[in-house]
Amino acid sequence: MGYRDDREALHNRVAQLEEELEAARREGEQKGRDAAQEHAAALEKRIGEMRAELERVELELDAIRGKAPKARAAGTRAALLGGVVAAGMFGGITVVLVARSDSERPTVVTPAPVPVTPPEVPRTVTPPAPVPPPAPEAPPAARERRTTTAKWTASATRVEGLPIAPGAACTVEATIWTTETNTGVSLLTVMCGAHKLYRSSDSLNGMSQSMNDARERLGPKDDKSAFTLKYRDVGSRTGERTQIDLDTTLAQASVFKETLPRFRVDLSIPAASAEAAALAGPEQRLRRTGKVAEARGLEAGAACTLRAMPTGRQQDCVAEIACGGRVVWPPSEPVTCTYDGARPASVTAEGASTLAIEGSKLTLKRGAVSATLALDEP
Repeated sequence: MGYRDDREALHNRVAQLEEELEAARREGEQKGRDAAQEHAAALEKRIGEMRAELERVELELDAIRGKAPKARAAGTRAALLGGVVAAGMFGGITVVLVARSDSERPTVVTPAPVPVTPPEVPRTVTPPAPVPPPAPEAPPAARERRTTTAKWTASATRVEGLPIAPGAACTVEATIWTTETNTGVSLLTVMCGAHKLYRSSDSLNGMSQSMNDARERLGPKDDKSAFTLKYRDVGSRTGERTQIDLDTTLAQASVFKETLPRFRVDLSIPAASAEAAALAGPEQRLRRTGKVAEARGLEAGAACTLRAMPTGRQQDCVAEIACGGRVVWPPSEPVTCTYDGARPASVTAEGASTLAIEGSKLTLKRGAVSATLALDEP
């Protein structure tokens, strides 16, 4: 059966219920109050069932039509919303039938459709322009590397395994380099006549325990210097390079080879090399002039010269003071320097001999000499 037929059948059934109400009135007259109430209750229950069925059918019909539920006129779509209260006065029983129109019953609210939010379209995000890296800092200026060649004339004191006579002249030659206040040896060669005893550039096949310590000494003039040297290259090895242990401050050197053909040559060597081109130039030297202001053991007013320079061993330095042609502070006296870059800025000494510079005044005490010098402006 279609929805329209269902609805018409329900309306017809309502008409039948009206007829049954009339029958209920007559029944109330015949059977009395209790029986009428019982019959009315049954009718009320049935009317409720019919109302629910009618409501369901109309909702389904509206859904098929695609319409929202709306109120209908009472003559067109009557629905029984109330109960049955028999209307009439029969034998003292009052029966009232209350019928509600569709406009009076609660409105069925169909929930509004939930709006569908369209998916968010991804936005194209333009990345910020890359920040250029900071300009690289200018590299530090390359430190000046200076070199010189120092030579020592040695003599053989003991020889084993080589045709070299004791007392034969030998030459030790070192290429020394410096940057700022440090020195090193890049090449060392030891020769006795035509016999090469050692060369540091020869190939090494084995172990090497090595060290070198070259020190610059003040020469008579600033453009020339002498050097001392400690050098060691020892260790079990084969091949061309031999072994050496040398210390000019001890006046000794030994060169030897422990693999066949074995040899050993001991040398006597002077502490200082022959004068060579100085490594410390004007930018690495302190030079101050002045006169003796007060002195004991010196002539007042004598002209004096202070010279100082780094020795090539980090902050170590050497100084000399000469007054009136006499050296009153020899380079052998230990001193301490403060530096401005690679150049000594001041010189001090503490101990048995003392030396200090304060502005334009220099004071020294060494042995029998005690003096105050007035220094010229640098």
